[in-house]
Amino acid sequence: MSAGSSDLSLSLPDNAISHHLSQRSEDSASSLAALIATASPDTLDSVLETLIDRFLLFCSSDRPRIDAQIAFLASVARQLPPSLTHPGEVAQPDEPVYRFTLLRACSGPGVIAERLSQKLYGLLWEHTSRAATPDVKLDRRHRKTYYATVALNATVLARAFATQEAFRPVLWREMEDVIIKGLFSGEQQEPGVFIALTALFLGAGAEIREYLASGVQGNGMGWLWWDDVRTEDKRWGWEDIAEAVWKVPDPKMDFRLPDFAKINISVAKHHLAQDEMSSLDSETLARKVFCWVDDT
Repeated sequence: MSAGSSDLSLSLPDNAISHHLSQRSEDSASSLAALIATASPDTLDSVLETLIDRFLLFCSSDRPRIDAQIAFLASVARQLPPSLTHPGEVAQPDEPVYRFTLLRACSGPGVIAERLSQKLYGLLWEHTSRAATPDVKLDRRHRKTYYATVALNATVLARAFATQEAFRPVLWREMEDVIIKGLFSGEQQEPGVFIALTALFLGAGAEIREYLASGVQGNGMGWLWWDDVRTEDKRWGWEDIAEAVWKVPDPKMDFRLPDFAKINISVAKHHLAQDEMSSLDSETLARKVFCWVDDT
């Protein structure tokens, strides 16, 4: 086989995945599930990575329709057979896990949910986690595109958690990570975490409350950026979130944020205070909450 034909064969799954994501039909979901289910062990990772990358690209190009893209992805996941498994990844002693997280063992529909979870963890880490000594000037220099990126990825996380109950146990890791870094780790947060919190609380606040009421508890406080660890082994629930959200951002941190971020987190606070709270869909988030993204 020539180099050209080899390149063509490698591009075929990519083209097929993009086509099915653009169609979002029942037949496309079935065909895409079959493509994943029949992938060899050597190509499964590549197919799944391409699927999530293309999925996020479609979400980025049409933010109001993120819910529809998530529904389609979940439809594909539900058609994967239980026999389809992934062993997960094992940490290497000489390669500490930092800025990313390892794939957990999964099977069936969980193969897609886990891949989405890992991808979102890495994408959100950069915008919700300190990676250097906090600096006022650097914080205030963040471009609007920085905030737009976290708005997109956090919206996908929030709406996937809200609309796909089967995904919640897998995606809780990312939800918990953002909440701990934004609410329970002091007053020097990464600026982007306030946009992420806005997306989570407006786009999935009702479902977070429901999930925590089911017996699940958040685990850990006091995240330290220089060690990437949680220093306090404490449990927390919805009442802790509802109380802590009114304390952020600290006045010194508030000074570093653009006006649209301040407005966003203020809206999220008042949303959480409602007794009859319902989560906002992706269209409302895009057009009414994160409308400032259109100016980037």
